[in-house]
Amino acid sequence: MKTLNIDYQYVQGFLFVHCGRIVEVLIPYILDLPKIVSTAKECGMGIMGIDGCFWLIAISEKGLADIGEVKNLLHYLFHIKHPELTCQKSEIDMLNKEYPLVNLVAHNMTHVMSRSPLIWYPKDLVLDVVMDRIRIYAQFDLDAFFKIGSSLNLELSLITGKEAEEGKQTKASTPMLENPKAYGVKVKFSNGKELKLRSSLFRLVYSMLTPPSEILHLIHTLDKSQAQILTK
Repeated sequence: MKTLNIDYQYVQGFLFVHCGRIVEVLIPYILDLPKIVSTAKECGMGIMGIDGCFWLIAISEKGLADIGEVKNLLHYLFHIKHPELTCQKSEIDMLNKEYPLVNLVAHNMTHVMSRSPLIWYPKDLVLDVVMDRIRIYAQFDLDAFFKIGSSLNLELSLITGKEAEEGKQTKASTPMLENPKAYGVKVKFSNGKELKLRSSLFRLVYSMLTPPSEILHLIHTLDKSQAQILTK
């Protein structure tokens, strides 16, 4: 099984090229950011779900004062995602399994291969987030993402255990932000072929503001037109 290493460059969306061939152009969700930032400025907090597996939370100083601490955001989001549940002790186990919140601005200010907040738009949004008047957090729910993938006949699973150790030793991949013990994602196509996908592909949901559906579409495209090339 080979590890997928796709080179990419920045154009209007994000152009993925493999073996000299264009694989896919991914369109970012940057146009959605002003909506939640505007809501946060007005109401204290703005929340948006994307593709049923990715969540954005914008919170102002007022919103932060209302919830008490940043760590309470995860609990707040948990009940947004599960409105049928009420606060009770039995939810603690489920809450502990929630994927972490990533500070989108802090991540993209420090991660080399990213779309820096300094070049986001419009200008008001840039000033709000860079000056830390508004913070934006993101959560990538991999369980929900994998479930959506299964509807496309893509069997997705985290690379852990011995395979993760191999990736760590050979530096074929880096830890997943959602699970530091995992080194990428393994996909099994409907034709039985398998590929190991680097963690950097999934980090694009933060670094390049790429919706998960675009990544799934890319993987599905590989299933149809690239799998044979990649596994030779």
